[in-house]
Amino acid sequence: MAVGDVFKVSLVGQFQFGQQLVNTFHYRQEDVLILDEPMDDLFDAVEDTLLGSHAGQRSVASQVDKVEIRGVTNPLAGKDFNITPPLSGLRSGEALPPQVSAVVTWTTGNIGRRYRGRTFMWPAAEADQASGVMSAGYEASLGDFAEVAMRLGDGLATAHWQLVVRSDTYNLNTIVTSYVVRTNLHTQRRRVAGVGS
Repeated sequence: MAVGDVFKVSLVGQFQFGQQLVNTFHYRQEDVLILDEPMDDLFDAVEDTLLGSHAGQRSVASQVDKVEIRGVTNPLAGKDFNITPPLSGLRSGEALPPQVSAVVTWTTGNIGRRYRGRTFMWPAAEADQASGVMSAGYEASLGDFAEVAMRLGDGLATAHWQLVVRSDTYNLNTIVTSYVVRTNLHTQRRRVAGVGS
């Protein structure tokens, strides 16, 4: 694999009643690998920073039990990494329902929908919002998460990995340059089977 290759990273886990939750990010390799395999290198970068920061944004009723990494540049590349024991969220209190989530919008230097991405975060705690508006503390915490997610790796233990917005329609991978944390909680259509159909 080479500098510039793109990989899809999926954080897979469970919510309190067995509902599966997934967050997907796309990363581009920015420099020479430190480890022999790109999936191992990227997983180490995810494990060192992204997993812990992600846990700080979600309810204790959720847990990540697997990280799936798939090649985009090379669709034949892929590897699963089990998280043992599963990593629970850190936000205590009653959890928000899985249909309601905070949204981080990823932006690039270009205009148009194919150059923007969104991450619907896993459920936080009820205490993190009031009437659908995030608390200032939770909003700041999401901003910290977004900063971590934009660039993984330190160039010493792992290569640098840059978050990109992926457009399958146009086969584009555009570097994320900034983010917007939406103040209001959102719902995602069809997040639960039967809703919105």
